Amino acid sequence: MFPGYKAGLMRQTLFGGIRMTIYKPVLKKIVGYDENTPLWSKILAGVLTGGFAITIANPTDTIKIKLEN
Repeated sequence: MFPGYKAGLMRQTLFGGIRMTIYKPVLKKIVGYDENTPLWSKILAGVLTGGFAITIANPTDTIKIKLEN
């Protein structure tokens, strides 16, 4: 009925889980611990963790597309 939904859920779980899990450690590596963390460091940490997560989750996108066709 909905081909590829399992691969889509797997991709979303991987992508979201990786991003949320490694964001704080990456942010701490960039600026250390500070309650008044500058915006640029938060953006940089988000870009780095998002890029890493999509690199890991990208193969599941390929599987999803192949299952949908």
